[in-house]
Amino acid sequence: MGADNSQVKRYQYELLQEPGKKGSTESGVLYLYDEDDSLLAMLLFHDIGEATEPPRRHDSGVVTAHCPRSSLHDYIDMLRNEKPVYCCWSDETQKLIIASNVEPVGEQELRKLFSWLYV
Repeated sequence: MGADNSQVKRYQYELLQEPGKKGSTESGVLYLYDEDDSLLAMLLFHDIGEATEPPRRHDSGVVTAHCPRSSLHDYIDMLRNEKPVYCCWSDETQKLIIASNVEPVGEQELRKLFSWLYV
């Protein structure tokens, strides 16, 4: 599928309280939608130390990513206060970037490489 850069037009989130072995735990899910109201990505927020997996794109095209619960506020803040916001995914690097600019995925890595080579 390559790389996709889609503008986030709408979002919603859920905060969950679940019973656990050491009392209740709090987690969250942030859903990002495009202009056609199609789901672009689901960001799953967990306590630090919980087992997670790397970001991945499913056959449906939806990307899921696991994030530390402590960063949920930062994502919500960006979505509320920055316009436009983009959801960028690369099949090649398996990297998800939520950004206020439409930077092609991998561009920043090239900048770092060139700055390292020419120092």
